[in-house]
Amino acid sequence: MDYSETYSKMSDDELLNVASNFDTLMPEGQSAIAAELGRRKLTQEDIKEYQRYLATIKPGDLPGKKKYVSQSINGFGTGIYGKRDFYPDGSFLTTKWIILFWLPIIPLKSVRLLQSGPRCTSGSFGVGWSTEYAVLTETRPNSKQVLFVYGFLLAAFLSIATTNYLPGHASLLIFGLVCIFPWLLRRVARNNVLKAPS
Repeated sequence: MDYSETYSKMSDDELLNVASNFDTLMPEGQSAIAAELGRRKLTQEDIKEYQRYLATIKPGDLPGKKKYVSQSINGFGTGIYGKRDFYPDGSFLTTKWIILFWLPIIPLKSVRLLQSGPRCTSGSFGVGWSTEYAVLTETRPNSKQVLFVYGFLLAAFLSIATTNYLPGHASLLIFGLVCIFPWLLRRVARNNVLKAPS
């Protein structure tokens, strides 16, 4: 097992959670996690603060459980965009953004979410559906996810701009391929996690 690679892919919260059980790790794991903590400038005080945070969680609750991950009104507010780093338990990493007209503008933080069930909502425009999530970890915005979201927006904009230069069916095909590409990547990532040996 490559401990260094494993720990480098963890969020700060996940790393602190492992570091909280430092004495139970193999010597190779202890060396690797100490190096990763040093690289991220995480100290013993950060570990103790995380342990105090875990101590506040009631038995049976998930760490950091929240009712609302994001909120917006008519396309203004905050929203979550992007999915990556899937785990066998169904959790995934996403990023919370400030949104304008439903478009992600400024990344605020990345969170690992686990769906806790659908929730029926009723409002001014009738009954709709939203999803409740448990927030497992929070960290600074994941740079790869942020760049991918910006890249997707740019690709979608350029595909729409081609409508003035290409036949209608061609520009529609390009736009459709741009839209389906993220879905295909997520599907492949989920399948890889399910096929991975436990």
